[in-house]
Amino acid sequence: MLKFISDNPEIITHSSTKDNERALWKELVTKLNDLKPEKSIDNWKNFWQRWQASVSSKPESILTPLDCKLKVFIAKIMNNSETIEREDSRARYTIKEIEDTIRDIEKERSKQQLQIDENDYKIEIYKINIKRLENENTEKRKRIQQINDKKRHLHKQRRIITGRVENVYESSKFNTLKKEIKKEPLV
Repeated sequence: MLKFISDNPEIITHSSTKDNERALWKELVTKLNDLKPEKSIDNWKNFWQRWQASVSSKPESILTPLDCKLKVFIAKIMNNSETIEREDSRARYTIKEIEDTIRDIEKERSKQQLQIDENDYKIEIYKINIKRLENENTEKRKRIQQINDKKRHLHKQRRIITGRVENVYESSKFNTLKKEIKKEPLV
């Protein structure tokens, strides 16, 4: 199908005439009928399912230009007077099914793109929160370091003061002993 469209680019241009489109449509139906010994609508369905699988497997959220051209071509086919006048409701149903599927694919891709955008936004929020928490964590570490420094300084001063008190106590004890020694008579 895509090869047929690429071989006949006039079917997807705005300059094509109804007669041109009718002739190309007949050629396309003939090619589709020659593919398998089934009806052309079944070949369309097979082609459509393969195309839909390839479009669904694409990660992009926008239809490719070729997909859009195919959609326009299908719309032209649907508006073709021969297609409208045809009694075969199965053909109309298949074309309608194809258009509905294209619409569903576009909606699904739009939803996926919105989900991707929403997830990107959430990721940015999480990055900002992580950075804020890291900054808070750094500030708290600095505060803990300052408190530990003060604690060490206070312990050091306590040792110094305790040492002085002990020295004073010992020196007062020594002075008391000296006095006692002086008071006692030597034998």
